[in-house]
Amino acid sequence: MGRRWELDSGTEHGLFSIRPHKQVYLLPVRYTTNVNNQPSSPTQGTIPQSLGYSNTEVKFQFSAKLKAIEIKERFDLWIAYAQLSFFQMYNKSKSAPFRESNYEPEIMGVIH
Repeated sequence: MGRRWELDSGTEHGLFSIRPHKQVYLLPVRYTTNVNNQPSSPTQGTIPQSLGYSNTEVKFQFSAKLKAIEIKERFDLWIAYAQLSFFQMYNKSKSAPFRESNYEPEIMGVIH
């Protein structure tokens, strides 16, 4: 933990150096039986017909962080970003759209 947050001496990489945050991965084939083909919202209601999404898709996650501010070896401000996406690559009738993307921006403070 001390290395990941640069708390130990000799682990500093400076400001604005991109580092790993959460897992980064690519699943070229993912099968699920839980595809929401008729999403709904409080303002738009439920879509009247099925969207025709496939149960087989690509899943990937990208994530990174960087230290933005360092105050006298006492406090560090970190900025991070993660994105998890489900891509309908094998669904040729839908022109391979993203079925779902989840974004997770973060700001974290670390006190030494």
